[in-house]
Amino acid sequence: MKKEFNIITIGGATQDIFLISNQYQVKDGKLQLDWGEKFLADRLFTDVGGGACNSAVGFSRLGLSVAFWGKVGMDIPGQVIAQRLKEEKVSIKLLVIDEKAQTSTSAVLVGKGGERAIVMYRGDNDDLLTHTPSFDLFTQTEWIYLSDLGAHTESFTFKILDLVTNNNSKLAFVPGQHQLKQGIEALKPILSKSTILILNIYEAYQLLYGSYPGEEKESCHTNEGNILKMLKEFYQLGPRYVVITRDKCGVSAYDGRSSYQEASPAVDKVTDTTGAGDAFASAFITAIIKEKDIRTALSWGNKNAGSVIASYGAQYGLLKLSQLE
Repeated sequence: MKKEFNIITIGGATQDIFLISNQYQVKDGKLQLDWGEKFLADRLFTDVGGGACNSAVGFSRLGLSVAFWGKVGMDIPGQVIAQRLKEEKVSIKLLVIDEKAQTSTSAVLVGKGGERAIVMYRGDNDDLLTHTPSFDLFTQTEWIYLSDLGAHTESFTFKILDLVTNNNSKLAFVPGQHQLKQGIEALKPILSKSTILILNIYEAYQLLYGSYPGEEKESCHTNEGNILKMLKEFYQLGPRYVVITRDKCGVSAYDGRSSYQEASPAVDKVTDTTGAGDAFASAFITAIIKEKDIRTALSWGNKNAGSVIASYGAQYGLLKLSQLE
């Protein structure tokens, strides 16, 4: 029997407030802000964000049937998020709207080169599991996209893993900060059930070695051997496809037979990098769902990410399928 959804995304939805300024000072890759100092923003606007929400919109624009499970308040930001999802043809059957909750909000500081720093208030995102949905709905999906669930969600995670096993679903895992802090040992049950694992270079080092050494900033070729070693280490833990995004150094992947490298997307001007990872993930996973080869999946991911970073906000630049093919 055909399932209702191609994929269900699980994770956060936020209100993003962008403060864009050429006055932000950056030194050694770090934003310099002094207490008591004031900066004038050249531009301010708000948009919808959150990793799982961004990816849900990305999947929908690429023609997949998708539902989003997350939590928002009954405040104005929550209503805006719900409306955006409906406009983008994302099912909100699983969306939790709690009149007592406050919707997650992020302040995104964007500099002249498109670099950004994010200050996030998670609101009640971490309280998602107080409104556990009917798991019957999760049996109606071919794939589950699992991102940051917040703290104290181990029991729910194991329930999701059971559903993946018992319903012959597939799992795409894009770990968030709470999951990364748990460490590699705690994540092994998830990795063993994952078909796709996507993480960035900093997260890969953090999980396998505890911290990022920093050498890759000097040369994209310095750590090629280390990258392949990490790809293989993650692959041994269960995922069929392992993908590590590497900022300006492109993206590397491994499928158990070969390793693959794709250059970073060619963009005339990087405007804002917010949502680039979500854009890449949604396009890469869509290609795999549509039974494309891994090189095509990497190309789709890069094109989608490149389109997103050319404009402000995490969702505006998300492409449609006809623009990728």
